[in-house]
Amino acid sequence: MRVLAIHSQEAVVRTIRKQLEESGWDVTGMTSAVGAMLTCRQEAYDLVICGFDLPVVSCIELVRTLRNYSVNKSTPVVILCDGSESAAQRELATRLQARLLRASQLNDALNEIMSPHEDEL
Repeated sequence: MRVLAIHSQEAVVRTIRKQLEESGWDVTGMTSAVGAMLTCRQEAYDLVICGFDLPVVSCIELVRTLRNYSVNKSTPVVILCDGSESAAQRELATRLQARLLRASQLNDALNEIMSPHEDEL
């Protein structure tokens, strides 16, 4: 499984990478949302893990770019919040996470509907 981990703190990226690589996952770690956006335009990932509070480009803008301008349009995104966000930021992250989850569930449902069932083969 290919994973892209983006967080503003290098130590967090290293920790995520270490834990997931021990499980056999292929992890690309970045501290730059801009770099992640450029990478995601051409490289496909199975999962994106993103810190909420990114410098320069916000997590929201990063996810919006993933959905609109990359090969990762339906890739699941996990947003990490560390508790230092304002109430408004936490609410926004919660709503975004719910919306991403609904999109993922819709994609799964469509795949199930479109795939041939055993009785149809």
